[in-house]
Amino acid sequence: MSLRTWVLRDLYAGTGSVASVYFDLRAGGDQVFTRWHAVVEDLSRQGAGRGLVGVLRAGVLGTVPGRGVLVMFATDCRILLGVVMPEASAPERARYGLPHLLPLLAWLQGRPAHVVALLDRTGGAIVVHPGGAAADRGAEQVVEVVVPLQRQRPSLLSITAGGPRLGEGSCQASAGRTALLLAALDEERRQGGLAVVGAGGTLDALARGRVRTLLLSDDVADTGGAAPARMAWYGPAPADHALEPEPLSGLGAGWPRRGRLVDVATRAALGCGAEVHVLPTDATREVVPEGIAALCRDPAPPRWPSST
Repeated sequence: MSLRTWVLRDLYAGTGSVASVYFDLRAGGDQVFTRWHAVVEDLSRQGAGRGLVGVLRAGVLGTVPGRGVLVMFATDCRILLGVVMPEASAPERARYGLPHLLPLLAWLQGRPAHVVALLDRTGGAIVVHPGGAAADRGAEQVVEVVVPLQRQRPSLLSITAGGPRLGEGSCQASAGRTALLLAALDEERRQGGLAVVGAGGTLDALARGRVRTLLLSDDVADTGGAAPARMAWYGPAPADHALEPEPLSGLGAGWPRRGRLVDVATRAALGCGAEVHVLPTDATREVVPEGIAALCRDPAPPRWPSST
């Protein structure tokens, strides 16, 4: 599991609500305060207190103007995580409850970890993305580093000659990964194998720890649709979730709580070590009609008929 995943999992360490704010840094002037006022109103309607709003305000207004979209996760006491997403197109949002990670995850999966080797006649440079630094190397040293990496992890390596065009292949790689996952899902579903499709089956597989890759598209309510956001219920542990509250009625005072299905499923997936892959909402309805599905590690256990 990557360091990135551990960081995101830490957002669920507490049992209280977390504010998730996505704020576009590119529009300055008076628009900043108008848009920030809308964020404050939205958070207040969802139950966020003044202290939390003040923590977020300092983080947001201390960053504008900027490049891209700022995402912040915060509790009443402090900011848990702040990330600037350059060139992101995520719509502005304010959530209070479970952390809302899907726009951040979608942006991250368009920037997969990779190594770029830049070569010319005199030498070259190796650039590691993300979290790496460029280092000038001679041509022979570049080959010594690159060839073993290519053999171990060919999907993480791209080589360019002449001049760098960094990041150009990242979006193509993400689209290719989506196509492969959807093809695998369709094949496994038709063969009755390791695929589950729909909210009920996917939540059940998550609760059993069977999910290898969770496939999610964002709420239709957040992408211009007229239907309300899909909801689910959850408890204190990542495996505590259901579409209705009754299965979780014995969890104690204050539980279960209600949250958006995409956020409940994301929390469960990260809790069991599954990958979360965000699907485009406009191209997956035939294969994933409810916008949620999973590829599993192992087949579902047999269901024995109940005795009468």
